[in-house]
Amino acid sequence: MDGGQQMTHLVFAELRRNAATWAGAFAVAVACGFVGGWGASMLATTHAQTSLGFWGDMVLAFSAPSAAAVVSSASRLAVVAQRRSFALWQLANVSPRLIARIVRAQLATVGFVGAAFGTALEAASVRPLFPLVFCSPYYQTISHTTVDVGLPLMPWIWLGSAAVFVLGGARSARLAGTTPPIAALQTADDGPLPSGHPGTRPHGARIRRAAAALVPMALFGLASSSLYGADPTSSSQWSVSPFLPLLASAAFAVAAPLLLPSLFAAWTRPIPQRCTPWMLARASARHSLTSSTAMEVPVAVGIGVVCGVSSISDTLQEYIARNGIVDMAASLDFTSMLLLFGGPVILCAVGAASSVIMTSRALTNDARLLAACGARRTTIVAARVLEVVAHTVNALIAGLLIALVSDAVVSTAAGLPALCGFSPIPAMAIAALGLLLLASSMLAPTVAAVRSPYGIPMPNDAA
Repeated sequence: MDGGQQMTHLVFAELRRNAATWAGAFAVAVACGFVGGWGASMLATTHAQTSLGFWGDMVLAFSAPSAAAVVSSASRLAVVAQRRSFALWQLANVSPRLIARIVRAQLATVGFVGAAFGTALEAASVRPLFPLVFCSPYYQTISHTTVDVGLPLMPWIWLGSAAVFVLGGARSARLAGTTPPIAALQTADDGPLPSGHPGTRPHGARIRRAAAALVPMALFGLASSSLYGADPTSSSQWSVSPFLPLLASAAFAVAAPLLLPSLFAAWTRPIPQRCTPWMLARASARHSLTSSTAMEVPVAVGIGVVCGVSSISDTLQEYIARNGIVDMAASLDFTSMLLLFGGPVILCAVGAASSVIMTSRALTNDARLLAACGARRTTIVAARVLEVVAHTVNALIAGLLIALVSDAVVSTAAGLPALCGFSPIPAMAIAALGLLLLASSMLAPTVAAVRSPYGIPMPNDAA
């Protein structure tokens, strides 16, 4: 067996052995393939309905920030969760370069195969679902169109998913092969690399992340400045207004590891620490944010995109109403909301749930450790519930800030009072969905752990 065959065998053998860890990343890839497949199918049906080309572009454009944030978080988390396995590889004299290549191959395989499954699911469901999606009165003629699945376009979705997985986990793949085995084995499964280790270069990583966030921030500034002085009803420059939340969300997703821990510390610091479950929940949430922001970023990006775009739509509708314009409308009907927000919501929901599933072993170990230290069942479960609430609130605040900034720019550029069209209802709906998903995926391993913690006798709740 030559070197290439050995590497291929090792890639697939490790994927099978760590299937539980990769399952979350695979689910994210399936969601990306499903959403991307809808965009590809609409683009392929442009010959029958020209307007479907526009909506296909919108589906891909509005889903891209969420997909990038969710995929990069999932890929990094999948690599971090296997840090100890990679340390053992180094002890077995596997070279760091080969480890990094194997990790990148695993990421590409999961992204490619998962997206292929997602597009297959979309191809099987797009024709029966198409009339339901385009059921609004304005789209009745489109609803009867025979959809072209667009099979020739699907490989681009698969390759794009694989590329984003590899890029999102590039740094983690490199660190998987360069971190000394002792440093990796001394770190918790979900913990950050020791900050003092030269392989981590924490300050350099922060600088690179901040520099990367400057690109979407600069685009946000250019798009915002183009709105001032332009007529919202006639200027083509205002066509960029719905994309402001997307640019703001992209900048946030890149800088999330720098922003979310500070935001969490800012609003939780004034809360008294007298309650034991809250003290444990706050400490656990802070620790998880230092290692990965994967469970909060999808929810925050979903809130920012959905709430931001819907608020901008309401703001423009308010401008139309105040100026007595009768032949224009900026409100979103059911079909428009489903096409614009369906992709981000699906991706963020799957991303939030999968990130917790991928760290379920760490959650189980934490619960068993607390039980071994004498904590009561009710204390452990209550601490986990409060941790779920804390993560959701932190993501809600971050998402609301994205939406507020975007809507403030649009309302002031249109000469309206700041935030005159802002509505927190979409944000609350996305936050409630995130809370439900996080609670179901975080409480399950905790409850299972406190019921049977490796034979450790649980203290009586009344003790």
